[in-house]
Amino acid sequence: MNYKSIHIGTHLKRIAELRNLSVSRACLFLKCTHQDILNMYTCKTLEVDVLLRWCKLLDYNFFMLYHSHLQLYKPAAMSTRLPKAKLAKHEQLYLFRKNLYSPDIIDWLLEQIEKKELTPQEIINKYHIPRTTIYRWIKQRQTPDTYELY
Repeated sequence: MNYKSIHIGTHLKRIAELRNLSVSRACLFLKCTHQDILNMYTCKTLEVDVLLRWCKLLDYNFFMLYHSHLQLYKPAAMSTRLPKAKLAKHEQLYLFRKNLYSPDIIDWLLEQIEKKELTPQEIINKYHIPRTTIYRWIKQRQTPDTYELY
């Protein structure tokens, strides 16, 4: 899965095929034409409300693709973070307080290490994941348990 460049139409089509969703059923649910559905399968992006309706129709969280992208490719935290004193009180409600790494992200990163495509230090530098977090994942992979989300 390429999280760097997300083509949402491709993912829609693939999940629709896996779920055996007919285009006519999608047309009824999304209130659009057959050609609109086919066009959506070729779109790189979709409006949020349309994507939300696809999520409901296919019972699949397409927003998780974008969440995964943010986890892997967000800019360095210290260089982009504004001091809380400069933000209005209502703006502070929308700040991310903690990084959460999904099991898919953890698996992908650990596979990169196992395949020797990336070293732990390269992951630390590229994705700004704390050293202790990466080594904790590696240790958990060696002793199979469930992942803790950090």
